[in-house]
Amino acid sequence: MAACWVHCSLLLLLLAFTPYSGTLKCHNGTIVKFGSGLTDQVFDWSTENTIEAEPNGICQETFLIVDVGPKSLLVGSKGSGLHNGWQENQVNNYAQRPGILAAMFTNFCEQSECNNATSDEVLVTHLRLPPSFDTSSIKCSVCLTDESFCPMNLVFCPKNTACYSSDITIKGGGVDKIFRVEGCLDATAQNIFKGEEKLGVFSVSEKRRPLTADSFSLLFAPGTSLAWVLGLGLFLTLYLTGFIISDEAISL
Repeated sequence: MAACWVHCSLLLLLLAFTPYSGTLKCHNGTIVKFGSGLTDQVFDWSTENTIEAEPNGICQETFLIVDVGPKSLLVGSKGSGLHNGWQENQVNNYAQRPGILAAMFTNFCEQSECNNATSDEVLVTHLRLPPSFDTSSIKCSVCLTDESFCPMNLVFCPKNTACYSSDITIKGGGVDKIFRVEGCLDATAQNIFKGEEKLGVFSVSEKRRPLTADSFSLLFAPGTSLAWVLGLGLFLTLYLTGFIISDEAISL
């Protein structure tokens, strides 16, 4: 009887110190979607695929949305990840309208298949969308793509915004993409994500591009005279080629 007690005690001790592994399952998948009005409508997305959490990992789901006005981008990831301070059902608003909007939803949880949101409603319902805004006389190029080329599309910007252009790299959670983002950004902001480089399961970097459209935006302002623009162009041409206009008489 004593021998059995000793053996049973040893077995219980071994079970107590055996690492808990391979039992936490997480929904798994990724999505990259372009569309129009994704900030105003709910997009359904869920996955039946599951994976086992990595060592010391827990389940995660991350929704990231970027909107430049006429076009929106939704990047989503479900799977396993490390905690790193992120919480369950956390929403972060970064760039805010009027102008470019960027926001993120994260859910890091410790129960099997707890990353089970079936749509981006968990994010869309928390976006800060002003009902209306005034426009300025400045025009900027607006573009959102994962291609290297942006078609010319100039729009009048909201007041208190400035032209913005960058390449944004998003990596992690099964995603590895570079996006070209152009539009009107809050004039007081230096970048879209407030300098943060870790957004949920994603690593994000912004590389600003030199601006060109805003250098000439005032020439396209409402009420600007075409004759004035042409006259300015003629004056600059004469000046740069050495034909200086003088009020002195010309002797032949």
